[in-house]
Amino acid sequence: MNDLRGKIIKELDEFNIDADDEFLEYAVEHIKKHMNESVVDEDLLIRGAVLGASYVVNMESKGLD
Repeated sequence: MNDLRGKIIKELDEFNIDADDEFLEYAVEHIKKHMNESVVDEDLLIRGAVLGASYVVNMESKGLD
């Protein structure tokens, strides 16, 4: 789990996105769930979590949260 969390943090850092523990826990559980359901591309799932975080950050910066 720490390895997956580290990968997520690394990807978030590339986009200068700070995530709280709640988001990171959710992202790890979400990715693990889909990995158990035979989605085998962990990197794609991580990118999806980062895309979601980026969307939230953009909405918050525009005052649309």
